[in-house]
Parts: sequence; structure tokens; C-alpha cells
Amino acid sequence: MPKDTLQSTVERMSIKPVSQLARQWQAVDDLAGRVRRHLRPLFMTLNFSSIKPDSPWLSAVAWVNGIFAIAHFPALLL
Repeated sequence: MPKDTLQSTVERMSIKPVSQLARQWQAVDDLAGRVRRHLRPLFMTLNFSSIKPDSPWLSAVAWVNGIFAIAHFPALLL
């Protein structure tokens, strides 16, 4: 087998197809800007409530809102 043919064959065999998981993460990365621009302000504006005051979901929402506020106003870190 000629050297050029062998080299091109090895290159084709060494390139792995993109996995489904990699495609899913690429889709998440592509949507991150839209989430930041559209969903984050909406999420911070809405007031969530629950019939269970000790709901872990409300705690998670409060935590996320705190993280978003810090990211939006870095002076809150001081």
C-alpha cells in the first residue's frame, strides 16, 4: 500500500463520529445565550410560592435567584 493511501486511511479511521451525548451538550451550549437573555430575567421577576413553606423547590428557586443576582450585580459579593 502506498504511503499516501495508508496515511489517508489511518486519518479516516482515527476520526471518531460525534456521539449523541456530545450533540446534546452542543445543543445546550447553543441555547445558553438565549436562556441568559430571556429566561433568566423572567425567572428573577416571577414570585414563586407553594402551599408547603418548607418546599425544597422553593429553596432551590431562592438559591438560583441569589446566584443570578450575584451574576447580574457582582458588587453583592463584597
